[in-house]
Amino acid sequence: MFNGVYIDYIIVIFVTGAILLAAIYHTILYLQRRTTLLAYYSTYLWFTSFYVMFRFFYPSHTETNYPFVFLNPDETFQMLAFAMYIRFMGMALDLDPGKEKYAYFFASKSKYLILAYIVTQIFIEDSNAPNSMYLILKILIRVYLLFLGLYLLITVMLVRKKKYYYYLAAGAVSMIFFGIISSLSNLLENPLNVTT
Repeated sequence: MFNGVYIDYIIVIFVTGAILLAAIYHTILYLQRRTTLLAYYSTYLWFTSFYVMFRFFYPSHTETNYPFVFLNPDETFQMLAFAMYIRFMGMALDLDPGKEKYAYFFASKSKYLILAYIVTQIFIEDSNAPNSMYLILKILIRVYLLFLGLYLLITVMLVRKKKYYYYLAAGAVSMIFFGIISSLSNLLENPLNVTT
């Protein structure tokens, strides 16, 4: 804490500003060029900026003014951002259904798995199910996404020789990897309340 200001909030403000600027810039770029790839990337950036802004204004489940608690919005918005990135990445990697059929299959179907997870975790969160069920589900989806990112990275490195594809796949792996670290640190900080 610096003179009454928490460093967490300063970091979130900078991250929010950076993502928001990128979202505005790429949206304007899309409006000029009208390319599908830019549309997917802009959508991902808007979902991510919405999630980060949500975390800034509603950082805790314990706040009395926390809206829509029954939807578990923190996890829901984060997973929607992941789904948008996978959608963008699948388009950007230009996976060939013939040569890279497994990578294409997992990349194209993962958004449905994430949507199924969102619905399931909301149901578990609102039911009387034990917290361990939610925790296991939360870890499983992140491990799946990490392995998906690693699989796509290996596939790209074996087939594609351009650095652009390496950066793209590495970005997916790092985003998911740090998402897992964030979730684990949150669980270690709050071991009794696994839903935060």
